[in-house]
Amino acid sequence: MLIERQNAYHFFDCEDPRDSQKLQNLMLILEPLEGIIMINEIQLMPDIFAVLRVLVDQKKERTFIILGSASDVLVTHSAETLAGRVGWVGFG
Repeated sequence: MLIERQNAYHFFDCEDPRDSQKLQNLMLILEPLEGIIMINEIQLMPDIFAVLRVLVDQKKERTFIILGSASDVLVTHSAETLAGRVGWVGFG
């Protein structure tokens, strides 16, 4: 996990076993964080979207950047769970 205190950003890679283990307790790990929170390879944790909805609704000073392969099922599920809270940027 990468954390820089001055500009407060946090990076989690779901393919990294250490980060994957930390993210098993999503609320415990993510709720106290502020700043930019980047989660890579999100397709490996499709259940994260319900937790992200709760965290986004807390209106804390944080921004989530979610990266990974977006299957049709994942996009549909996240769009339903995060309706009005998500924007998509496609590459390729």
